[in-house]
Amino acid sequence: MSSAIVTYKGTVPDYPCQLEFDSSHCFKKNVALQVDGEMAAILQCSRFSPDFCIQKYGHLSPFLLADKLGSSVKQCSKTGKAAGGSGET
Repeated sequence: MSSAIVTYKGTVPDYPCQLEFDSSHCFKKNVALQVDGEMAAILQCSRFSPDFCIQKYGHLSPFLLADKLGSSVKQCSKTGKAAGGSGET
């Protein structure tokens, strides 16, 4: 899985020095931290996205991430039906 370097900007109200995101991730203001692709994608798609500088390494496509995690997105988006416009009648 890809990784990224994230830096918390200290811009979340009431958390100017550090943000305890979950039980495994505590981000200190202006301290770069390497995270895995899943955490980078979560931060990038969360309401906290503007509060972080995220430098990606590799490809962090949310669709590829869903495929790797076996998400229901994969099951819904791949129906196995051919798209229209093939010229067949």
